This record gives sequence, structure tokens and C-alpha cells, in this order.
Amino acid sequence: MGDGCGCGCSGEKKELTKVNWSVPGIKCEGCAGKLETALKEVAGVKCVSVNADEKTVALGFDAIQASEAQLLEVLGKAGFAVA
Repeated sequence: MGDGCGCGCSGEKKELTKVNWSVPGIKCEGCAGKLETALKEVAGVKCVSVNADEKTVALGFDAIQASEAQLLEVLGKAGFAVA
């Protein structure tokens, strides 16, 4: 995947903090869509990819505008937890 985080970020977004989470609670594309929408609404999130088959979340965000703890809270409020 090069310099990207797996969410579609390209090398030009090197300034982003990139995370990859295993989220076993993702059961279907509907769950993935719900989670992707919730994370994209957070200020500073630049790219998100939720894979229902692999039960993973990859995202890139601006650490000045958002924190990993804040994103994990959004994930929890949407009904999901990181393994």
C-alpha cells in the first residue's frame, strides 16, 4: 500500500496520522457504511475505508483536529469496538 494507510490515502498525505483497526463487530456492508459515515463526520478525518469482509477500519486524519481517542469514542457510539 505504499505510504497510504489502506484507506486510499496517497503518499501526498504523509502529514496524516494513519491507523488500521480490527473491528470484529462489523457484520455486513450496512455496518461498514454506518461506521464509515460516522467517522467521516469527524473534523480532521481525511480518508476512511471500512472493509466488512475483513472487519477492518483504515483511516487517515489530521492529529491537530482529531485524536485517536476521539475517533475510538465515535466508533463506540456507533456500536463498535476495536479488538
